[in-house]
Amino acid sequence: MAFREQFAVPIPIHAAIFPAMSGESVTAPGATLSRSEFLRQLEVCTGQPACAAQGQWLVGVVAIQDLPRIRMVFGDGCAEAVVQALARRLKHTATGNTAVARLDDHRFAILREQAGSPEQVQQALQRLLQRLAERTSREDGLDVQPRLRLGATLYPLEQGSPEVLLASASAALEIFEQAVALSVPATRDAVEARTRMERDLRRALHRGEFALYYQPVIDGRHGRVVSAEALIRWHHPLLGVVKPDRFIPLAEEIGLIEPLGRWILESACQTLGAWLREGLGLRMSVNLSVRQFQTEGLVEFIAGLLRQHAIPPGYLEVEITETAMVADGEAATGLLEALRALGVRIAIDDFGTGYSSFSYLRRLQVDRLKIDREFVDRVSVLPQHAAICRSLLTLAREIGLDVTAEGAECPADIRVLSDQGCELFQGFYYSPPLPVEDFQAFLRRPGE
Repeated sequence: MAFREQFAVPIPIHAAIFPAMSGESVTAPGATLSRSEFLRQLEVCTGQPACAAQGQWLVGVVAIQDLPRIRMVFGDGCAEAVVQALARRLKHTATGNTAVARLDDHRFAILREQAGSPEQVQQALQRLLQRLAERTSREDGLDVQPRLRLGATLYPLEQGSPEVLLASASAALEIFEQAVALSVPATRDAVEARTRMERDLRRALHRGEFALYYQPVIDGRHGRVVSAEALIRWHHPLLGVVKPDRFIPLAEEIGLIEPLGRWILESACQTLGAWLREGLGLRMSVNLSVRQFQTEGLVEFIAGLLRQHAIPPGYLEVEITETAMVADGEAATGLLEALRALGVRIAIDDFGTGYSSFSYLRRLQVDRLKIDREFVDRVSVLPQHAAICRSLLTLAREIGLDVTAEGAECPADIRVLSDQGCELFQGFYYSPPLPVEDFQAFLRRPGE
């Protein structure tokens, strides 16, 4: 099977090559080294005293990710032709101080003198990726487009023996997700921190490290608490109290959001049931993520919690973003109708920042809008924010919805919103989210 010379090789290699310091190439252009020869050449290069002072070396591993697929679909001959074409393209890019080695059936190593910061190197790799991304065609006219990735590191930014440097470049393919995986101490530290966070997050639920904090919603006319929003916090044994914006996206990514969301609902309903038995007539709001909103059995699960904790209709409220509301209009309508049949109130969180389509407010039965803090902030000094809030409040009044101004922190902003007809406020001006004991103490303050 014959291949044309143009081969689609998205190989991220730095385009800027320094002239050889000695006047000679690291290896003869066009030669492909063995692994042992490559490591000896790398040892020679990194041992040059002038290297650290005048430049740096890029050590990279290029892998054909889908070579087994190519072999299965097109045969051994095609797969080997793909490998050989990659070798030719790598050697074609070799100028000056550059070495290329074949490590195994689907991976090549590259070594080249390199200039620039890690950010500049990353950008150069992306540019070269685009420049080299050409298709390969077989004689029968079908294209073969292998998926390639590169893991790389920079010496002397990365220290170690030749084996360690090559291993670091190869490991970058495993720990980074992007096609161009440049492993330097800073990026590797970030990946390692994320890996530790994921490991700790998987253990946290079983270790009882999560807690719910409660932020009061205040009736601005009378200064009394009318409801509370349950907000999760992670009591990490080393990091202290971790806010949800640091771990909820990760929980969604690794598939933990459903068990975590169930724990939040269970804990919130348990607290709400206790408050109601104590005579506190407060509503409880709980956030539902898009994935939770689409979880099968959600209505039945909530119905069981309401029965278990003897929560009457109207006291549990779920907050859903606009994105979740309109992601699947027909399914959302059915789910909201089923929740409302249980007596669960529906609130739209961060209203005005998503699709901002008023049509679904007529179609879907909701009880409350929460004006996003983006519009509440500086509403007293920004006419655009004032106009947006005024319009939202007018809309809500006309269709019979409650409105809460979220992120209320400035007395002047609260006065403007009160003059516009807003009655409910939530924000640090009144109180931050509090542990349950502190929230109950907040309720006992004079005037409550």
